[in-house]
Amino acid sequence: MKAWHFGFWCTTAWQMQGESIRCNACYLRYSPSGEFLAIATSKNIQIYNPGTRERVASFKAHSPWNLSLAWTPDGTRLLSGGDEDDPTIREWDPLTWHHIWAIAIDPTGTFVASASEDRHVRLWRLSDKQTIAIFRLHSLAPHSVTFSVDGRHILSGGEDNKISDWEVPKGILAVATAHDACVTGDLSTAEDLLTQNIHTDANDHTSYAHRSFVMARQHNWDRALEDAIKSISIQTSLTGYISKGIALCGKGLGKGSI
Repeated sequence: MKAWHFGFWCTTAWQMQGESIRCNACYLRYSPSGEFLAIATSKNIQIYNPGTRERVASFKAHSPWNLSLAWTPDGTRLLSGGDEDDPTIREWDPLTWHHIWAIAIDPTGTFVASASEDRHVRLWRLSDKQTIAIFRLHSLAPHSVTFSVDGRHILSGGEDNKISDWEVPKGILAVATAHDACVTGDLSTAEDLLTQNIHTDANDHTSYAHRSFVMARQHNWDRALEDAIKSISIQTSLTGYISKGIALCGKGLGKGSI
């Protein structure tokens, strides 16, 4: 097959920048952040670092042709499409570049479970896209995943003809239950649940930030600021800074204090 080259062009001077990349490219797509360039070729999908021209991943997707690519707006998933012999859309995780076979959202809308071809079931937090837990029991890839009605368990089924039952870590559930309590206005219950979580893990920055939100809703601005600062001191996060900003505004302090 004839080898194709593609290059990077400056759209101001319309001059090629650096060396070209040699591959049979059918489709190109930059990730929203510009961190990755995904290329669909006749044989596989290739992922490049556009700055260094280094290929960071390569994997088989569709057979025989990979004809289209698209990134989700937040850049956490790459979608690929095949031709008439493989009319499917597949979802890929940029952290592992493994095919995600199935996803499910828990009843609170707080967590996502995903089953991928590396035989793992992963639990994610939607707010910051962080992996909370990884489960593996299947000897072959799991193809389906769902949450129990109460959100306390994850069920998965795979090619090994097994249905596996995973318990969601209790500390994680406390945050989700606290979220429900906040929605219904039961702030004292939300505070108690988050405090229990903090007593279990003194470095749980997420629970400190969420308790700061609860304190803010109770107009207890001093405690709200205290929890927000504690959250950020353990680990910086967008949630922590938002909770700090709310507490500072509640205390009547300027944005320069953030």
